[in-house]
Amino acid sequence: MEILYIEDDIDDIELFQEALSHIDPTISFISASSFSDALTKLAGKLLKPDAIFVDYHLPGVDGYECVRDLKNDERLNLIPIILISTTITSKQVDDFNRLGVYYFLSKTALLSDLTPALSVIIDSLCKKQEKE
Repeated sequence: MEILYIEDDIDDIELFQEALSHIDPTISFISASSFSDALTKLAGKLLKPDAIFVDYHLPGVDGYECVRDLKNDERLNLIPIILISTTITSKQVDDFNRLGVYYFLSKTALLSDLTPALSVIIDSLCKKQEKE
């Protein structure tokens, strides 16, 4: 499994990567510090992740625009997108659901909170892959 995480905070990236390594050390992890960085990495045919995790608060473009643009890209629109945020309103959840967000993950600074929540998502993604 290959995961792309679009996040501008290095501490959050390191925490996420550590949680992934606890869940399954064979997961390939790539991070992008901005949406434009992610687009550059995704433009090459070498990267087509099994899931894209997107921080809601990105520099230059918010999570909604990022998800919308990913979903409008014919090559990327079937990749599950997981939105990560510290705060999100029910209206925003509805808007993201209309875009086809796969899952919402509450951002945390604690490995003990992130690992089990991320494990549920990874397990769900693996089951989804098995069905396809």
